[in-house]
Amino acid sequence: MTMAIKDLLVNLQDESNLLLKLDLYLESQPSQRKPDGMYHPSMAGQCPRAIYYYQTGLAKKSFSPETIRRMDNGTKVHERMQEYFENMGILLEKEKPIKFTVKSPAPSITVTGSCDGIILLNKEKHVLEIKSANNFMFGKFVKEGYDSSHFIQWNLYSYGCKIWQGLLLYENKDNQKLHVYNLKFDKATFNRTIEKFKKVEKAVKAKKIVPRPYKGMTEKTCLWCDFKDACWEGG
Repeated sequence: MTMAIKDLLVNLQDESNLLLKLDLYLESQPSQRKPDGMYHPSMAGQCPRAIYYYQTGLAKKSFSPETIRRMDNGTKVHERMQEYFENMGILLEKEKPIKFTVKSPAPSITVTGSCDGIILLNKEKHVLEIKSANNFMFGKFVKEGYDSSHFIQWNLYSYGCKIWQGLLLYENKDNQKLHVYNLKFDKATFNRTIEKFKKVEKAVKAKKIVPRPYKGMTEKTCLWCDFKDACWEGG
């Protein structure tokens, strides 16, 4: 009996060491894309102040190992869905890169990134964007519609690909249920996004921080922002 308890304690210690080593490994991996002077669709839904912080190189708060695993799981969802579509014979391009420059009005900005693919449906090309969500958020997207930031991101990909229709595919991470929205390019949304990027670029060049668009850190957008601590430091 004593030996069994000892073995159990050793096993628990080994498991603890394994998890600790895994967490330390994940924490040692780079988790922030370095600013490259360009603007990325993945950040388009963020507030101008958060984009300013990124463009000026302010370090984000380090992600927890749990958050890193969650993000990596989202990446694997993308890869799995792309494999399905590829095996179906409808995936024309995977991780389609885009890059375009908007010069006028000044300042000039360059937008670059990669959409999740181009698929062929009903003999027409569609820009694909894949998102994963927990059961609560998935239900919200199904009942209330897609997240506006996801559409803003897709809209830039649509413009960059010069393909004016597409799909926003959500997967429920808890049970793998799927929901899809058919999308059309929206010029007004595109113009507002470019205006926001240019506003940030002007602030970066002037070295003058963009004003906070929200009244307090309790705002929903602020709660999930990687730069919230730096933004609200000192009240």
